[in-house]
Amino acid sequence: KRAKAEFRYFLQSKFGNLVRAWRRAIDPHGEFQISRQRLCQVARQLGYHGDLRVLWNAVDCDGSGYTSLEEIDFLSGQAIAQFRCWIRQVVDQTYEDRLAPVQFLDTI
Repeated sequence: KRAKAEFRYFLQSKFGNLVRAWRRAIDPHGEFQISRQRLCQVARQLGYHGDLRVLWNAVDCDGSGYTSLEEIDFLSGQAIAQFRCWIRQVVDQTYEDRLAPVQFLDTI
């Protein structure tokens, strides 16, 4: 837990909040999960000097081989997931054939 807390603090001090860090640096393509290799690469590029093995073990909570914003910051990850679901519903109901939900989501 300490490695996760240190990494979160590092990201917050660099980006202001964890969502911004996730979207701008860790997962800029919006895949919503990243591999161990990607996390280690980004952490080093950003200047994180902690033990990456320990960090990975702390953020791959389910042992899937991938991590997500939810595993790094549960509340932020849940908020983003709920927002995406809401947006999908709004787009489906409001725009029907004029704008595909994927097109809209790609813009946010």
